[in-house]
Amino acid sequence: MTPKSSKNFYLFGGISIAIFVSYVLYASTDVPAEATVAYSTEGQTESVAADMTGTSATTVATTTAVTETASNVTADTAKTVMPMLFNSFVEGEHYITKFPNDTLAKEPVVIEFFSYQCPHCFRLEGTINRWKKNHKPENVKLIKVPVRFSGNVLYDNAAQAHYIAEKLGLMETFPDRMFKRIHIDRRPLRNERDMVGFFAEFGVSEADFEAAKNSFEVKSKLRRADVLMNKYQVNGVPYVLVNYKYELGQKAWESEETLFNVWSNLPLKDFQ
Repeated sequence: MTPKSSKNFYLFGGISIAIFVSYVLYASTDVPAEATVAYSTEGQTESVAADMTGTSATTVATTTAVTETASNVTADTAKTVMPMLFNSFVEGEHYITKFPNDTLAKEPVVIEFFSYQCPHCFRLEGTINRWKKNHKPENVKLIKVPVRFSGNVLYDNAAQAHYIAEKLGLMETFPDRMFKRIHIDRRPLRNERDMVGFFAEFGVSEADFEAAKNSFEVKSKLRRADVLMNKYQVNGVPYVLVNYKYELGQKAWESEETLFNVWSNLPLKDFQ
């Protein structure tokens, strides 16, 4: 069972050129065993059958999440389709100042609290990848914080695996392969044996895996992630903050273009 979230969850799909549909779900994120997911993180096709409320099934079928033209936009031309400035956003609609006195951000930053176990994080990953590839300004940093929920070994193992992969220099391919293993292959990391086997697919020996897992670096990053999760009151995922101050409002999710504009420009608000 995925922990309940007090935040908005969003399902993405293509309905017109470079536009997706946002479904705002204020509900449990339970996903029954019979739910099926087939997804490409490049945003080409998606078919989802999941019980979002625990009582009724919601089916979303999506083809062509973005057009070829939109998906092939280059980093240079991407800047020309980012016309909005941070002062164009409306507080309470595009964003909410959740932590007004926070000073943790030392540079423009977008923070995603997530878990590889979370089906909504899986769906959001393709959108984040498109933003990173084609739209994210060089001076805006993206930080991904894997969360652990008390008593949930699957979330714990997934968070550990993230930082182990980071230490071993595997992050170029690890996220997509991890999401695929869990949501397409239906093979979560249930125990350390599963983790050792998965890292072996990357050419990592059991000894190197154990050394990374027990390293000060990995343990410190896990503790810091727990501290951030508690400090910013993360009850469920995905949860996105900007500059550790601003929570995304409903209007930010109206279209992929608007979302990219918010991610690219709102972080500049505190650094002018």
